[in-house]
Amino acid sequence: MKHKLFALFLTFFILLRNPLFSQNLDSFEYIYVDSNSGQSSGGHSALKFGNCVYHFQYYPDKIFHLIRDPWFNFRYTYNILENRSIYLTKIFPSKESVQLIERGFNRFFIVHEKHLTNLSNIKKE
Repeated sequence: MKHKLFALFLTFFILLRNPLFSQNLDSFEYIYVDSNSGQSSGGHSALKFGNCVYHFQYYPDKIFHLIRDPWFNFRYTYNILENRSIYLTKIFPSKESVQLIERGFNRFFIVHEKHLTNLSNIKKE
């Protein structure tokens, strides 16, 4: 049990201290990805904080997962592999608002991942 708590603490500390996930920004970007055929027929949207993109995806487990991707990976997947146009709109709220929103997504992501892990463990039992 002590090892699991330590690992969780260490992971949490690394994620919050990593410059990819904790940046001193004064703006963020709203992303819209053009629609595609099939499951993506309604398009896709996301928020970009520096090099970090947050977006929701519907998974086979019938749950929307919050995904946190580096900008390069997100752009490569949607723009290069899927050949979909990406539109970005830069938003300039107060610096404090940007930090609050980014921290909120970071917290939600960590809690969401923990809930999905717990659900997976329950299904295995």
